[in-house]
Amino acid sequence: MGEIPWREVDSFAPTALIHLAWIARPGVNFTSPENDLLVEQSAALFRGLVERGVRNLTGTGTFIEYATCPEPLVEDVSPLKPLVCYSRAKLATLEVLRDIAGHAGVDWSWFRVFNAYGEGEDAARMTSFLMRQLAAGTPVSVKTPESLRDYIHAADVAEGMLASIESGLTGIVNIGTGEGVRVLELARQIAITVGADPGLVTAQDPPNEDLMPCAIADSSKLRSTGWTPRVNLENGLQRLWQSIHSATR
Repeated sequence: MGEIPWREVDSFAPTALIHLAWIARPGVNFTSPENDLLVEQSAALFRGLVERGVRNLTGTGTFIEYATCPEPLVEDVSPLKPLVCYSRAKLATLEVLRDIAGHAGVDWSWFRVFNAYGEGEDAARMTSFLMRQLAAGTPVSVKTPESLRDYIHAADVAEGMLASIESGLTGIVNIGTGEGVRVLELARQIAITVGADPGLVTAQDPPNEDLMPCAIADSSKLRSTGWTPRVNLENGLQRLWQSIHSATR
């Protein structure tokens, strides 16, 4: 995050925080030592804002704070098992947030976002990477074809965050669709989206070991606000492909 510009913060006089800043580049974020630094910087941000009268602190976590489970993952119920530096740092930041907010007597919430995708994402993310590969006619072998993931469009993530805050939800809040999609199915849907032959997509045999072969959100808490995801996977992938295709023309 770098040095916090407190002078600008003071002039803005915020009343709430949604903390989204983090290292997120695929292939880097899981192991980067920057994760530990971001825990410290997040703590400084939380403390500084509480001192300035902010009464609502919100941080953003990740579904891989959870242990893998064949059932939908439930806030404050499903066990946790962060296996990489990234998820351990996120969980540590949650504990810092909970402690600072508790001592200050302010509201806090923590969004556990599942597999988000959408326009403007890093080109190295799986959805965008597969689109470019398949559009070029390059065969793709899916390393963990049977793994189940909960893919949610970025627009639905943003609306979910807003609904949670406006409704006064506190504590941990899952942001996901509640629907699992096999990675192999996702890749084949991407092939269809970009106009490629789905036969270009094959399942690696044997598959790679997946430390979290199933990750589906129980989004009941967020849905209690009236929120529901509005962008299905087919439409979301079409939107992403249109943005990529437009940028390369």
